[in-house]
Amino acid sequence: MNKTPLSFFQQAIPDMFKGDTNTDIGNVFVALVYPHIQVIDYPEEIWINCQQANVSIEPDTYLLLRFLEEIPHVCVDIINAHEGLLGLYKTYISN
Repeated sequence: MNKTPLSFFQQAIPDMFKGDTNTDIGNVFVALVYPHIQVIDYPEEIWINCQQANVSIEPDTYLLLRFLEEIPHVCVDIINAHEGLLGLYKTYISN
């Protein structure tokens, strides 16, 4: 199996959140709030710009996982933005 940033999210997002705009990965909350991805690990809150040309998404209407699958390069930005996610990703690729 090719372990990529996208495959990390595909396995890390619990099944109950695969059809949602947000998820918890470990203690980290990740949400699609287009044109941003919001990452929260209280008290830290990070906003990642993920705006794409010719893409218009209404708030709370587009699935996070679907967005990541369609625009997978955003996965790297999310992982690198948070130390906890980076640690989980490193564990994922080493196993």
